[in-house]
Amino acid sequence: MIVLLTVAIGTGIISAIILIPYGALLALTLSPLAASLSAALAGFLLAWRATRYDRSQRSLESQTGLMVAALRNAVRRRESPSPAPRVRQRRHGA
Repeated sequence: MIVLLTVAIGTGIISAIILIPYGALLALTLSPLAASLSAALAGFLLAWRATRYDRSQRSLESQTGLMVAALRNAVRRRESPSPAPRVRQRRHGA
């Protein structure tokens, strides 16, 4: 939000400075329009960048999930079931 305000104010001031030699009325009329359009463009670019970042994060998360599943399958295949039953030993305190 701060970025959009900064872009709008900066563009409005710069366009007013550029247009003031052509007339004060023209500068007062077109500066807010230029500021609004530049803020809209900046908002679009920020949203596009955030969407692109989210897509890459989702891709990395899905790759991580696939790798974890592959490692779990490898561990399950490596552990061969023993024919003897499992017995737990209890520790007795001294």
